[in-house]
Amino acid sequence: MHYFFTRQDFDGLNREIATACDRIKDAGAEMGLSCAEGADNFAYEQGQRDQEMWSDRVRELVSVRNNAQIITPGANNGQVRIGRIVTVNNQTSNTEKVFRVGSYMVFEDTKVGEIPTLSYDAPLPKALIGAKVGEEREAFFGGEKHHLEVVKIE
Repeated sequence: MHYFFTRQDFDGLNREIATACDRIKDAGAEMGLSCAEGADNFAYEQGQRDQEMWSDRVRELVSVRNNAQIITPGANNGQVRIGRIVTVNNQTSNTEKVFRVGSYMVFEDTKVGEIPTLSYDAPLPKALIGAKVGEEREAFFGGEKHHLEVVKIE
C-alpha cells in the first residue's frame, strides 16, 4: 500500500520519527538513573513501558515512510485532490467548511495559516477526492450521513 505525502508533510513525518527516537533515548536514560534504586521499582518499569510504546510508534512511522510516495501538487485542474484548499457546503448541517486536503498523515507544523489540514484518508476529504465545483457527494462521519456540495477549489 502506498501512502501519499507532499514534501512538507513527508518532512513532518521524518521529524515525528526523530522525536519518537528521542523519547526512546529519554526513557532509557530514566531507566538507567532508576537502576540505583534496584530493578524492582516503578521508574524502571515505567521506562520499559515507555520504551516499548515509543518503539512501536517508530516501527509504525518507519513502515509508513517506507511505503510513502512523495507527490507534488500540480496546477489546479478543478478537482479535489491533495494540496488543494476546498470550500464545501454541508447541506445536512447547513454549514460551510474550508480545509486543505493533506497527506496520509498530517502534522501540526505543516498547517497552512489558519486553514486546517485534513488527511486525504479522513472521511470528509476521502468522500470529495476527484469532485469538481458544484458536484455533490455523500459522506458518513460524526455518526451521521452528510450531503456535501463542493463550492470552491483553490
